[in-house]
Amino acid sequence: MKSRFLQRATAIALPLILCGLLLGCGEQEEPVYEDETTYSVEFETEDPYADLTEEPDEETTEEPTEAPTEATTKKSGTTKKITTKKPTTKKVTTTKKTTTTTKPTTTQKYTTIPDATKVSTTKGTGTTSSTTSTSSKTTTTTSTAYYKVTGITLSGASSFTLMAGKSQSLSYTISPSNATNKNVTFSSSNKSIASVNAAGVVTGVGKGTCTITVTTIDPKADENYTDTVDVTVTTIPVAEINISSPGGASSVKMNSSLQLSAKALGANGTTPTNESVTWSSGDSTVATVSASGLVTGKNAGSTTITATAADGSGTKKEVTIVVTMS
Repeated sequence: MKSRFLQRATAIALPLILCGLLLGCGEQEEPVYEDETTYSVEFETEDPYADLTEEPDEETTEEPTEAPTEATTKKSGTTKKITTKKPTTKKVTTTKKTTTTTKPTTTQKYTTIPDATKVSTTKGTGTTSSTTSTSSKTTTTTSTAYYKVTGITLSGASSFTLMAGKSQSLSYTISPSNATNKNVTFSSSNKSIASVNAAGVVTGVGKGTCTITVTTIDPKADENYTDTVDVTVTTIPVAEINISSPGGASSVKMNSSLQLSAKALGANGTTPTNESVTWSSGDSTVATVSASGLVTGKNAGSTTITATAADGSGTKKEVTIVVTMS
């Protein structure tokens, strides 16, 4: 009996307990989001330049909206309406800003001063000069090109003959014609035959052959260029000597003097290369003779005075001089 009563009570109470649990759970409402908020975000860019063009561009994003969901629960004859409102759609509007940048323009201003400008060029010399004249300042610029020597050539034949005692000038040509440094030097291979000075004048000295050389001295040239010429020096030997004295005298007193003169001649009366003669006395105790032909009587007697050609030809002339007491 008692057992049956417990079973019946349990059967009645269990549904009620379950219903109460259900109603307790159903009374917990979910959070209601009722605010509708629109967010607007703007991006601005500061541009250091002046020209800006803005073109708004709106972009809208919407989330689908769900209708409220209603649930009805009955509890012990009472009906309770539970309304759950899900979050509404959030509308976000983003405004983009388009920026057009104009780059700055650089302007260069040139001012021309109407003053005289003179430019002069000299052809063939390698020198260019320009003169700019203004009212306040004059500037002169000179630019000189350097032309190196590339060669030198003596004019005329490769050899010539020169009489001893005579002179001849040499001429030459330097390449290129507009060379900057045209200085040269001359030299002789044997100065006892022919000599040459700085101007290129060759003088015959003695019989024989030698070489005259001209050399460029351009320090910037690739080398010192040279050219040569052979010089043969000839002589006219003394063929005869004539001795003369004042009035044709051939005597002199003791301790007195007599001047003799000698004249050297070449063949056929030509002038010999070397006209010099040397004097000598056959007996210096009777009379002496100086280098100039001055005879001085020493003691009474006679002697020969000789004049000999100095050119080595061997030509000579003798005269007899008598020394008297008074």
